[in-house]
Amino acid sequence: MQHTIARHLPLITSEIEFQPLKASGGGTLGILGKCNNNKIPKPQGEPGCPNSGGYSVESELCGWSPDLLENVTRFVKNKANDTLDTTKSYKKQKSADINAICALAKKHYPVVNKYDNYWPIRDMIKLHLKYTSGIYQKQGETFCKAVRNHGTLVN
Repeated sequence: MQHTIARHLPLITSEIEFQPLKASGGGTLGILGKCNNNKIPKPQGEPGCPNSGGYSVESELCGWSPDLLENVTRFVKNKANDTLDTTKSYKKQKSADINAICALAKKHYPVVNKYDNYWPIRDMIKLHLKYTSGIYQKQGETFCKAVRNHGTLVN
């Protein structure tokens, strides 16, 4: 009985097909990692988890000056404290409230417009809410009032 290897292996050709990758905002990514809508796509993984398949928001925004990064982060945290329920996670927030913060950030910091679905702003909100909701679970209502009154967190 004679078996040929060719029957078990796929046909090898010089033609290569590339399937476009999906971007976080629903567009597709080009060869250089840019979205077809010319926006910078969100990196793979979760923000704040660089050692677990995610990424550091600060590292991904390395083209921003330290002052710009600090100002945008402070702006986003303040708007989140004013607008969102900081005792709850990102997923439990109203999407209209998240979108409103993104729109305000875009207005104050036009650089945000370069990013697909404003992912740096959304990621800053996610990280802030992860922190505040976690502290709330440990400290309760006292913490919530302190954040609302002072806009900053005290450990």
